[in-house]
Amino acid sequence: MIFQIYGSRNSSSTSSKVFNWSHSYSKIFPHLRSTSYDPYGAYLQFSSFDVENRPRVKCVSAQYGVPVSTQWDKAGYYYATQICQYALSHWSKALINTEENILLLENGNQTFSEAYWTGNVINRVTNDKCVHFDQPMTLHLSGAKVMGLLVISFDLLVRDRPTIIVEVSNPDKGKYTLRYTSEAADFLTRSARSITFGFGQNDRQPIVEGTWKSFTRNLANDLMKGVPFDHHSKALKQVWTVESIAVMGVGCITNISLAKSRHQRMFFHAADWLLAAQDQKSGGWPVNARFNLKKSKYPFAKEIPPGWLSAMGSSHAMSVLIRAYHKSSEDKYLKAAIKALQPFSLSSKEGGFKAVFMNTYVWYEEYPTSPDSFVLNGFMYSLLGLYDLWKTLEHLDDEKNEHRKMLGSTGQKAKWLFGNGTRSLVAMLPFYDTGSGSTYDLRHFTMGGPPKLARWDYHSTHVNLMFVLSTVVENEADKETILEIAGRWQRYMIGQRADHN
Repeated sequence: MIFQIYGSRNSSSTSSKVFNWSHSYSKIFPHLRSTSYDPYGAYLQFSSFDVENRPRVKCVSAQYGVPVSTQWDKAGYYYATQICQYALSHWSKALINTEENILLLENGNQTFSEAYWTGNVINRVTNDKCVHFDQPMTLHLSGAKVMGLLVISFDLLVRDRPTIIVEVSNPDKGKYTLRYTSEAADFLTRSARSITFGFGQNDRQPIVEGTWKSFTRNLANDLMKGVPFDHHSKALKQVWTVESIAVMGVGCITNISLAKSRHQRMFFHAADWLLAAQDQKSGGWPVNARFNLKKSKYPFAKEIPPGWLSAMGSSHAMSVLIRAYHKSSEDKYLKAAIKALQPFSLSSKEGGFKAVFMNTYVWYEEYPTSPDSFVLNGFMYSLLGLYDLWKTLEHLDDEKNEHRKMLGSTGQKAKWLFGNGTRSLVAMLPFYDTGSGSTYDLRHFTMGGPPKLARWDYHSTHVNLMFVLSTVVENEADKETILEIAGRWQRYMIGQRADHN
């Protein structure tokens, strides 16, 4: 096995210099070049991703059920690219892991054998098939079936400041309390053995009294983000048990269940966030964090204020929304995917993504830097999003949609954007070739600084993306060029280097 080791020398407690190192697990997936990419299938190798466990994720939001990023703001913000990768990961896992081992505890009509209520008299609302609460009530759990099931889901009708309290335990770590409450606005707060996730405030979609919310929580992830365990992986591999689920405030609750996974629900939480967060004027998903603060990422580029758009984020969103449409047949997802096309025709100065290299080659920018940076992996992901939309619109049945003519022209636009991008990719790939690896972007051309070498993870991503794109490009010569370069870059990873003089 070939892998890359990296790290830095740091001072230890004994004042000596210690090399703290780690290594990348990223690898090439050869099947990506031999299997035709499917806009509705698993997304690349994303089934192996656990986006919500990444260090740059503060937690999964109780408001929307999507990751909260801390990459450029430690307070936390919603980042479309990260949220979409979370969605595509769970979509891919759902296709592979069809059995989710769901244990239903309460469906509004009855409480099942592994659970029983204490507290207020059970008030079932027949029409809504739910349990009404206006005083504290607790659902106690017992039995071998609940052990190790740490994904909880339920539907909550919001009335007056509802709070859900889940108690979990294991023999070694004791009990911990997880609170999900409308009375807290913060994403995450901690105290001793209690972790609180707020869903009380949001500038785009505040909690509305009388509305239903769908909740899905991976309690293991919530514990990991909220508890400073010495060894997270070891602690969370231990058998944890949900002991009780309590409700407070006023509301209704139903469809309470435990499972090992609920990938499809988590996918749709992200898809629905995309609907709520899409900017209706631009069609994109603004990033509410300042980019290039202190010019740490691009020393020769200007700082970008909050509100910027990313081609990678929008294209990932297309891939998510198309899959949501495919699964649900709900037009709202398709309409949002179509609207996401708008910024592709605009330059970054106009609030879009388009850059042009050497006044010739069109590029869709992951980061709208000035000068342009031409990030490679973000661009290739953008091509996949355009392809997903193009192929979906191309294959829509006439009888299924009365606006066929409009959709046909939109599909042609997506096809044209994809084709233009593919031509740019084929022409520009040699600029990223170092003879021993690849560069992350082309800042060394546009900004006058040194090249940004792609670390192992990104280099392998470049190769994998080229393999995937080779299965969807229409021009055979373009396909051969992409595969030739991908093969050479793959060989760099096992030590091959370009000839020297």
